Amino acid sequence: MEKKYAKIIILFIFACVFTFGGNFYASAASCSSNTDCGISGYTGNPMCIGNKIYQSYKTYTCVRPNTSSSRCRTSLRLKLKETCTTGQKCSNGACMGTQLSLISSSAPATVNLGDIFEVKCDFGVTQLPCITSIHGDNQCTFIKFEGSSAYFNCVANELGPKNNYCNLFASTQNDTRCVAQTNQIESTNVVAVCTDHDSKKCVSDAVYWFDSCGNQQELEQTCLSGQTCSEGECRNILCSSDSDCGANGYVDSPFCQTGDVYQNYATHACLNPGQSDSKCLTSVIVKLMADCSIDQTCSAGVCTGGLINLIYNSSLEKGTTIPDSWYQGFWGTNNAQFSYPVSGYTGNGASIKMTSYTDGDAKWVFNDVAVTAGDYYIFSDKYISDVETHVVVQYHYENNTFSYEEIGTAPASSAWQTFKAGFNVPSGVDTLTIFHLINRLGTLTIDDYSMIKTENLNVFNQGLVSLTFDDGWQSVYDNAIPILDANNFKSTQYIITNAIGDTTNGYMTFDEINSMHQNGHEIGSHTRTHADLTSASADLQSEVYGSLSDLLISFNNVNNLAFPYGKYNPTVKSFIKDAGYLGARTVDFGFNDKSADKFALKVQIVERGGICGSDTAPLTTLDQVKGWIDEANSNKTWLILVFHQIDNNNSNCYGTTHQMLQDIANYLKTTNTKVITVSQGLSSF
Repeated sequence: MEKKYAKIIILFIFACVFTFGGNFYASAASCSSNTDCGISGYTGNPMCIGNKIYQSYKTYTCVRPNTSSSRCRTSLRLKLKETCTTGQKCSNGACMGTQLSLISSSAPATVNLGDIFEVKCDFGVTQLPCITSIHGDNQCTFIKFEGSSAYFNCVANELGPKNNYCNLFASTQNDTRCVAQTNQIESTNVVAVCTDHDSKKCVSDAVYWFDSCGNQQELEQTCLSGQTCSEGECRNILCSSDSDCGANGYVDSPFCQTGDVYQNYATHACLNPGQSDSKCLTSVIVKLMADCSIDQTCSAGVCTGGLINLIYNSSLEKGTTIPDSWYQGFWGTNNAQFSYPVSGYTGNGASIKMTSYTDGDAKWVFNDVAVTAGDYYIFSDKYISDVETHVVVQYHYENNTFSYEEIGTAPASSAWQTFKAGFNVPSGVDTLTIFHLINRLGTLTIDDYSMIKTENLNVFNQGLVSLTFDDGWQSVYDNAIPILDANNFKSTQYIITNAIGDTTNGYMTFDEINSMHQNGHEIGSHTRTHADLTSASADLQSEVYGSLSDLLISFNNVNNLAFPYGKYNPTVKSFIKDAGYLGARTVDFGFNDKSADKFALKVQIVERGGICGSDTAPLTTLDQVKGWIDEANSNKTWLILVFHQIDNNNSNCYGTTHQMLQDIANYLKTTNTKVITVSQGLSSF
């Protein structure tokens, strides 16, 4: 009875082993591959079940690799290792027989854990029917006899080369063929036998099978576009570039903060681009969208009240490669690189880089806006530039013609600066646009344009007109002074001091200049030699200081200068100020109010027109001059007219006729316009 129960208990134990030998336990861990959990292999000691040898085999598996919920799972199962043959008996986990004393052999040095080998042992006899296994440090199974050789399959269960592959065991059964052999082994040939489809590995962006010996086999899968191969499988690539994560730009609605308009700006970045572990990162910052003016309030993300900005998309926020309602303007021989969007003062900006330059200019241009002739407008923008730049108004007239007025020069600045200038719209103009242009090597970045219609608070008490004459021509003394004196109009005469007395080339004498001065006409400087003061070869000391000294010897109250050719720059302006001048006149078109730059006074030029050497001078009509005078009177601004020769010589294209001057004088008289010298105008600021 006790023996019966004992057999039942043993059978129950075996049943439990075979029934519950699956997943033994599971533990929580973070893993990306099976090897992170452990190395699979045999564990414990071999055991005999019947006449067969079994041993526990532990397998480690990573469940849901590379995820936050990854876990290690361990399974423990019994595996059949060997079946004892006839004449053998399983004892203590081994098939026991009679060992034949034969010479041992070594395996090759490339043996690795788990490798399968075919072992050939040559015994020098044709039959060894009772030889069924060999013994050593690895587990081997008999395959067949062939001639005098026996073949076995062996599995390496330890690393490194192993000995004693050909220590054989023979059965001790009573068989005359099972006589103990002592023949010497003649040779041993160890050949690796590889298991097909042992694992999958990546080759470029494709998955291939590999056998247990590491040899590449057939293609399993080619990764698709947007995938990459990682750890033997095709995985989706989340992003290969920042743009895959989204377009940078403003998100949500504008909102008010500290009295101005702000909006959230999202920037997208791809981390580990093109890899299986790529991911997108989005950062959001707050950017200033609109700087509300003093007379405005911010409400619901909009500047309200105050004056209306007439420029559409003035802050350049709308657009892709070009701002909406803007275009690229350029002319001449140069290479200008336009960029949009770039980082602006608020949000987006636009830039121009001039990389080569002979002549012309480049500018970002907003679409024309409708204006009212005679009204006053204030233009402003934000800019950064490494060179001096210029701001010019392009007027479009009802007769489909154009004119241009430079309203200011913007000095170079490495930080954001504000340019601001006002102007009156000439008669006959229906639309306009404004250029902030670059006309030399360098870079200009612009943002936040504004043009508002307002009242000019910098006007004079009435319109003013100055009559200026350049160079000191004899024809002015002969033909202009009598007309001016007859109307009691006092002029400003800009004299080239080294040309005084050069009657051969048509210049006044000293006595003639002195006579004008004694009669109330103002004497101003036009330098000593009419040199381009911006030229590197210009002698500013001689041209500016020298001409002033020449004139002050004989004439008092010499306090302003006319730039030769109208050329000037910040250095020249600073030099003139240091010399003691109170102002300077340009040939930039426009009118002056009390906000004007005294050292860059604007003018309108009166000339008969034609070809003058390499230059072409436009014809000035009497109606044009009358329109300028009317505009000055209407807007209470200061008009400076520029004349050269006063004669009937058509070859002097910069000059005009004495009849033209007479007609202008008559109109000034008829309209009761106040005529002043330049120094009188400067003293009115």
